[in-house]
Amino acid sequence: MAPMSDPWGYHTAHELVVKGNLEELIRRLKPGMKVPARIVECLGHGTYVLRVWGFNMISESHHPFNRFEEVELEVQATQPKLIFNLKPLSDQPGGALYA
Repeated sequence: MAPMSDPWGYHTAHELVVKGNLEELIRRLKPGMKVPARIVECLGHGTYVLRVWGFNMISESHHPFNRFEEVELEVQATQPKLIFNLKPLSDQPGGALYA
């Protein structure tokens, strides 16, 4: 069952919901910040569902990531759109993502 108090999206073992907008998250992020995140789902063709601070977002990358992989998000820009670099918590180089 999905938590009713989470208006930004959620996931369970069989369901993934991305809803609302990311304005609240973007307001909290500043260029240069490094934030922990997780790949929630791999949608194929370099598209992922990423969970950051309780927000689900759909993002693209040329770098391959695995489902449930813990990553570090480094914010590059928040305007005019959110641009960030994701780095695996391993020795592999990261890949730029756009939300």
